Amino acid sequence: MVVKVAVDNNILGYLGETEERIAKCLKTKKAIEKALVRMEYSKIFTKIVCSNPRIKAVVPILVMYEFRKAPPEVRINVKKYMKCFHWSMNERAYKKALNIKISPKLKHIKESDLRILIESSYLRCRYLITYDNEDLIKNEDLIRKELKKLKISVPKIITPEDFINLLYIPK
Repeated sequence: MVVKVAVDNNILGYLGETEERIAKCLKTKKAIEKALVRMEYSKIFTKIVCSNPRIKAVVPILVMYEFRKAPPEVRINVKKYMKCFHWSMNERAYKKALNIKISPKLKHIKESDLRILIESSYLRCRYLITYDNEDLIKNEDLIRKELKKLKISVPKIITPEDFINLLYIPK
């Protein structure tokens, strides 16, 4: 059985970052350390995806559009990992995600995050791998309830660390 996971653009962003760029962009030592840890977990996650044929990492079209805004150095660094990901060309899922009417109860959540979540659902992904997902996780029950009314099953939202831990649980 193949497990499909959707990859958010912040995973690709950390994958393309370098230690020098992180140190230059961030001010506090704590923020730099947090970014370096995220960068390492993104690389570990990518290596697992590359080496395991039972995991299919899908990059939704909405993520590709957002990733175009990334700095050129980051995009160049991500190119070496491109073969690890399945770059979605499913325009039907993309258009459905764009055209769906989002409930007013979900207006406080970033719209692009919701659209990526919806597109991931249409791509039949079991998980959405992302960082900076506090908003989505905090409101996960509300999101599930509102999207269930639209007959959309929401993928589980987790970080790369959690996904790695799911794979390697000792028996």
